[in-house]
Amino acid sequence: LLLMQCVSAQTAVVDTSIQPNSLPEIVLYPSLTRTEFSFLPEINGTNIYAGKKNALVQLDHSMANFSMNQMRQVLAKVPGVHIWEGDPSGAQIGIASRGLSPNRSWDLNTRQNGHDIAADPYGYPEAYYHPPMPAVKRIEFLRGQSALAYGPQYGGMINYVLKSGEDITRKWDVEGQQTIGSNGLFHTYLAAGGHFKNGHHFHFYNHRQGDGWRANSTFKQRTGYSSFQIKLSAYWSLKADVVWSDLLSQQPGGLSDSMIQYNARNSVRARNWMQIRWLMPTLTAVYRKGAITGETRLTFLSGNRNSVGFLPAINVLDTMDMSTGQWSNRKVQQDRYLNLSLESKWMVHVNRKGFKSILVGFRYFQGRTGRLADGTGTTGSDADFSVIAPFLKDQQFQSRNLALFTECIIPINARWILLPGVRVEHLQSDYSGEIRSAVGNPTVPQPTTQKPRTFLVAGIGTEYHVSESSELYAGFSQAYRPVLFTQLIQQPGLELVDDNLRDARGFNMDVGVRGKFKNRFTYDISFFSMNYNDRIGTIRVGAGADAYRFITNIGSSFCRGFESLFEYRHQSPYASKKKVDWLLFGSYAFVRSWYSRLVKDQQVAGKKVEHAPAHIIRGGAQLAWKGLSMQVQVSYTSSCFSDARNTERPSSDGQFGRIPAYTLLDWTA
Repeated sequence: LLLMQCVSAQTAVVDTSIQPNSLPEIVLYPSLTRTEFSFLPEINGTNIYAGKKNALVQLDHSMANFSMNQMRQVLAKVPGVHIWEGDPSGAQIGIASRGLSPNRSWDLNTRQNGHDIAADPYGYPEAYYHPPMPAVKRIEFLRGQSALAYGPQYGGMINYVLKSGEDITRKWDVEGQQTIGSNGLFHTYLAAGGHFKNGHHFHFYNHRQGDGWRANSTFKQRTGYSSFQIKLSAYWSLKADVVWSDLLSQQPGGLSDSMIQYNARNSVRARNWMQIRWLMPTLTAVYRKGAITGETRLTFLSGNRNSVGFLPAINVLDTMDMSTGQWSNRKVQQDRYLNLSLESKWMVHVNRKGFKSILVGFRYFQGRTGRLADGTGTTGSDADFSVIAPFLKDQQFQSRNLALFTECIIPINARWILLPGVRVEHLQSDYSGEIRSAVGNPTVPQPTTQKPRTFLVAGIGTEYHVSESSELYAGFSQAYRPVLFTQLIQQPGLELVDDNLRDARGFNMDVGVRGKFKNRFTYDISFFSMNYNDRIGTIRVGAGADAYRFITNIGSSFCRGFESLFEYRHQSPYASKKKVDWLLFGSYAFVRSWYSRLVKDQQVAGKKVEHAPAHIIRGGAQLAWKGLSMQVQVSYTSSCFSDARNTERPSSDGQFGRIPAYTLLDWTA
């Protein structure tokens, strides 16, 4: 019965209760041409995916370029994903959907093995670390109602599930991948894992370096991971893992449109560097007995982000003083992140009182960000993050969060289920620090800011099984985006923060149909609507010397559109001597995103939202013959604006203007 439910729900990964004489986790792979895309099951462990817009990408069936974390190939069949292509190292992945900004994936709740990996999901949600794709087993991507179980985001939740060794049958198994390529690319991936008496283990080391396509784009990243999972008893298991990453990358700086036309590979910044170090140990306890499944996870994060460089606008050249023979002093910024998170989720499967399954959970998070900014760096050109004069800013930010949440599955009949859920959040953001106006001047303590608030996020979804292989789904869920750390700071003489600044609130709505036809044709077509109320932004107040920037809730934005996917797989009859299989796929998303006419900045009223292309299209074909396979993929992203005022003409500093449409072609064999 369990396997029949898996197939009808188009699942790929299903957890079964760990009991004496029971089966371990079951992994079902498509039997036709290698396809990495599927839908998540209704329930997996302590997660409810029914009624939600979801996607499952199994990377061992993908033909993507893992060496460079090429996300436009990895997520090609997840419709509507907007991907920034600007990082030559593949380390700084920028993705978003539904008209939101892809900047370091900060509008997504980004997770690895179920826990957050961003610098601070409540105050600084930029994801500076991403796992190397050769080590990723699968990617789970949720949109819509995902805020109920995963917290603050509008764009959804993405979870990178790493390999764990659970599917290795020997005591030791070793795998490796070596890649060399143009622009000095050198990539090494080595992994080992296996089974021991009461558990399994997995470890990997990933090294990637290169020169980049543009000048001054060198990078070097090292990532290591180790995990052990042991079965303590018939019902309890314990997993301990740790990941560390060290990235050093040269930042080539931006280019204006005229510079690109002259030489797109050029760079006018040769002394800018960034260093990111990440360490995340995690301890996870899992309980499975009969109808009860529980998972409790304790995660610690210690991270650093350091940068040094010449930071004026790109049309200001970095020149040498001919009288001294030295460059100007660079600016140094140093961030330190320390986070502690405890999250516990429990799933109970019941068949009485009108309920099928109930999920309850809580989360406690405490994060501290220390920021030293505007330090006077050296006049050199290397990756030297030392300072020769004190930092002008010494700032401390803290986040504390306690969340209680619940979701449940209520069957209406044999085909139709309802999925109500609610999440209660208590969040507090604190700021303290001191600022000096110039080197040599005394520091001025800043007023301590404390921003506590409590609110509720609710939603409801539904799913109707039209047949064993197709279903209708719909959902409504509230969402929120907390006030970020940078929006808590008063900058005397430069900008002013609204004393009544509120967290952005809104909602997501989805309705769609998905499934398979004759186990060959896969489809997912849905319409969505997103309201982003009390959006936080900056407006210019006053004129001339009295003008200043005012950070406030500028108004609301709206996003409407649809997302679609199709995939057709053909497989030769088993007895056929030709055994030529082929596959066609295509994903298309249309997004219309605009600001309300009631926003405070009238130059923004009614304009299109920045970084929100109207059309995102990806499609391709795959051919397989015996042990050989080939794939061609075309990706198209339409034009969009870089600022909320929809500036058409490119500015001389490259900061404003229309971002042109572009097309990318990938060929893999």
